This record gives sequence, C-alpha cells and structure tokens, in this order.
Amino acid sequence: MAFSQSSKLHRYKHYLKVLFQVYQPECHFCKKQLDWKSFYPQLSGMHLDEFLVHHKNGRHKDDRPKNLSFAHRTCHGEYNWSVRKGGKR
Repeated sequence: MAFSQSSKLHRYKHYLKVLFQVYQPECHFCKKQLDWKSFYPQLSGMHLDEFLVHHKNGRHKDDRPKNLSFAHRTCHGEYNWSVRKGGKR
C-alpha cells in the first residue's frame, strides 16, 4: 500500500518533533535549545526555517556526523561574516 505525500509529511513532522524532544539539539554557536517548530516556516511564522546544519571544520563535503551540528541562521550568518572579516574560526 502506497502512502500519500501528505501522510508521509505528517509522519516526518511527528518524527522530527520526537527527535527534538528526546535529543534537545542546541545551536552550535549560542547554545540555545532549538525548537522543532522553527524547522517549519508556516508554524514559526518566519519566511525561512530558522536553523541549518553547520560544518564544524568548514569543509562542506565532509558530512561525517561528528562534523555536523545545528545552528540558528542568524548565528551562522554572524559566524560567516566574522570569518570573512578575518575573525577566528
């Protein structure tokens, strides 16, 4: 039996919610806990989702789990701006 796209999406949202509740991920930079609703712009009221995946070593092709962490878009943007301006990594 094939599942509809909407039922798959509903299940994925539920899985994401449970994962966030169990593991309580936080922003790599500011250390604030991330909210699962911020992943869905329609639920958070934002134009884009509020967080993304940060590559700790700066190598975007290095997708090993220990090199990846979540970060708020704004924190990540501030980090990238400081690196471009000659700041620390």
